[in-house]
Amino acid sequence: MLDRRAFLSSGLAGAAAGALLSSSTATAQSTSDASRLNVKSFGARGDGRHDDTPAFRAAIQAGQNQGLVVFVPQGIYKIRGGGILITDSLLMEGIPGKSVLKFSDGPGLMTIDGASNVTVSGIDFDGNNRNLNQEGVVYVQNASHIRFIDCGIRRGRDGDGLQVYASQDVDVVRCRVQDVRYYGLFFLNSEGIRVIGCTVRNCKNNGIAVHRTSRGRARALIAHNFVARIDSQSGDGQNGNGINAYNADEVIITANNIRNCRFSAIRCNSCSDPIVTDNQCLHCDETAIFVEFAHSGSVVANNVVDHAVQGISVTNLDSGGRLSSITGNVVRNVFKLSTSSNPNTGYSSGISVEADAIVSGNVVEMGHTPHEPNLGILVGWGPYLRDVAVSGNQVRNADYGISVSVVDGAGNAKISGNFVTGSRRRGIGGNRWESELGIPLTDNTGGSRFPHIQLSDNWVR
Repeated sequence: MLDRRAFLSSGLAGAAAGALLSSSTATAQSTSDASRLNVKSFGARGDGRHDDTPAFRAAIQAGQNQGLVVFVPQGIYKIRGGGILITDSLLMEGIPGKSVLKFSDGPGLMTIDGASNVTVSGIDFDGNNRNLNQEGVVYVQNASHIRFIDCGIRRGRDGDGLQVYASQDVDVVRCRVQDVRYYGLFFLNSEGIRVIGCTVRNCKNNGIAVHRTSRGRARALIAHNFVARIDSQSGDGQNGNGINAYNADEVIITANNIRNCRFSAIRCNSCSDPIVTDNQCLHCDETAIFVEFAHSGSVVANNVVDHAVQGISVTNLDSGGRLSSITGNVVRNVFKLSTSSNPNTGYSSGISVEADAIVSGNVVEMGHTPHEPNLGILVGWGPYLRDVAVSGNQVRNADYGISVSVVDGAGNAKISGNFVTGSRRRGIGGNRWESELGIPLTDNTGGSRFPHIQLSDNWVR
């Protein structure tokens, strides 16, 4: 049985993404004209003015009854009065960027309810900045084996772009989502999710979100996406994130380019076994990669963080957060902003960690904010420190290179083999919350002043 680390290191995550991309293209290209039902044959005009809803409903019904493809040629199709409902197997194809369904009025553009084996390829869904009476411009519920390929979703004034509820095995591949009021792609209480090669931008709350109302398995792969300009209309972190997982176990977030998020590029809240690898996280107004609350079994590896208030935070032992590996990341240009989304983030830190964790092989180069000290690697916070090994890291240009909690009740930490240079105040020291920083960890003989901290072979200049 192949474990999750072997899955990533063998390149099978990328291979899985590539297989989806190539197979979807082959499916679209292999469909012959003889097996298609053209919506214009059912009376659709595609002129952007005529109500094409009855023609689409008739074509979809015929396609489901006859097992034929519903083809949508180039045009702008006005959809109103409850939109399009799909309740059975269907393949609908259009021309990417050219076949546009434009919302006029009613609950939404398209609903897939209780169906299995539905593929929608090459269709653009335009919410037309009209008020929606359903959860998204496109809404899926209680469905399985659903695929959206080369589709566009835009201008959702009062809802999400695509919302998927209580469904299984859903693929969203090479789709473009932009200019929506809430979430770009929102998966709620769903399992077997793959979002690959998509562009998601200009969303008011979250870009891609995988949530569950109670803790459970999501089996999600979020890979090779571009996510940008994600804002937040409310809250102090539940919104404003590029990719957000909540109560969702077994989530893999890999090889994404994420930038300009109001809070985090990637936020995993109360997730078991999340894997966050090989992502670029640029220009975040709070913590770039945040693994928080009741998490466990987290891997955060080989990511690049550039410009953030906090770099990587894997914390919340007080809520049961524990057991993580933070390795091979590059974190740079981390500093406190006067316009930070969350003024309660405390001092800036490159990497912060609390419990049952390894922090190894990372490179941290801090930015500088006058009169606002920063910490390269923060080990523990108050009494929330337990069994953390910090080794083989390079920390540059921090006020405090490595800072470890020395309050009463703090657990064990081993700091060894690190290369710390350019620290403005202290290379390796202790802290008591925010009130005392840079506390010496050794006495005049070189021995440790704190029995819970072991220091060895560090190079501090």
